[in-house]
Amino acid sequence: MVNSGAPLPSTGVHILIVAGALTMALGFLGCCGAVRESPSMLGLFFFILIIIFILEVSAGIWAITNSEKVLQNVERFYNETYYEHLNKKTGILTKTINLIHNTLHCCGPKKHSPTCQKKEGVSLKVRRSCYPVIRRLFKDKLEIIALVGLPFGLLTIFGLASSMVLFHTIRRHRM
Repeated sequence: MVNSGAPLPSTGVHILIVAGALTMALGFLGCCGAVRESPSMLGLFFFILIIIFILEVSAGIWAITNSEKVLQNVERFYNETYYEHLNKKTGILTKTINLIHNTLHCCGPKKHSPTCQKKEGVSLKVRRSCYPVIRRLFKDKLEIIALVGLPFGLLTIFGLASSMVLFHTIRRHRM
């Protein structure tokens, strides 16, 4: 398997996995707290929601500040996968490289790589390096990812406010 050395891309993935697990437990806790009208459950719901919000903001800041390192690791992953594919020609490596090449319309690390075919039927196949395509795609999509993440942050803030209102309403009615 390809080992890229530094685990930068997996750090973001681990943050998202932890946030997902917390969200699942949180949904159950929030429902139980609201149905049972339990201030302690709602307080715990609020506390865990704060942790998730901090993780979301941290992941966003981490992705922006380390975007160049992540991009280098993606390029390194592509390079290692490409050359391992040329040496071993195993099924999963071939499928991975073909998927990358077909999706990005590129054919290798260099314009004259072995995977760049000259003619395919009557048309000329795209003969361009994958590195600039990967770099452009990554930079273009980073803004979209940030714009998609913003509503989730706002939704989390709405959940925080709602849980606090419910928490204080329940406590006021119990006194």
